[in-house]
Amino acid sequence: MLAPVAAVASLAVVSLTGCGVAPENAADARLQQQAAATAPIGDPAACPSPMPTPVGHTARAAAGGDPAGSAGSEGASASLSESTVLPDLTLECLGTGPAVSLPEIPGPAVLTVWASWCGPCRQEMPAFERLAEASESESGAPVLSVWGVVSEDSAEAAEQFVTTTGVGFPSVVDPDGALRKSLARPGLPVTVFVAGDGSVAGVYSGPALSYDQLLALVSEHLEVDL
Repeated sequence: MLAPVAAVASLAVVSLTGCGVAPENAADARLQQQAAATAPIGDPAACPSPMPTPVGHTARAAAGGDPAGSAGSEGASASLSESTVLPDLTLECLGTGPAVSLPEIPGPAVLTVWASWCGPCRQEMPAFERLAEASESESGAPVLSVWGVVSEDSAEAAEQFVTTTGVGFPSVVDPDGALRKSLARPGLPVTVFVAGDGSVAGVYSGPALSYDQLLALVSEHLEVDL
């Protein structure tokens, strides 16, 4: 069953193919096994403390705005109101490091909401890894930060996927899918674009993104060109 989608006034709902939510049958369970089919490459990236402040970071958006997703639409890419902020969730790091409060992730940032059982998530992961590498700067401060949010998946399965593919950016674990649900998205993958002031500038959900498509969305929502 897919999670219900919140009705949103004035924004059209576009149905695009995603993963659904959590695996509930043998076929979906096999996707988890396939994610760990190769030899380990490395441990999951640690969640840094303190988190590096990207170039272009500004004052944190004022609290009290609408929860992220209350102004979004399912499908394609939706721009959200400036008052929209990430939900007040503190999630455990997939690797080593402290738990991370989502509203405290400094922007500009890109969050990919993924699961090891999600085929499109696995398909687009190299694009996010490439984005993370392209965001590094000679000064040491990233142009933007890239984070993963493991949604409705076990930490063990997600860690196996990360170690076998060499994903180098940090991820946090959201076992109940609270972020996805707050965004009113019925399935994965989901990409969240966080502006320099901490407001959510846009959300994309739909088919797996290529690197060029991801760069275009980063430019559109965050005005960052890499």
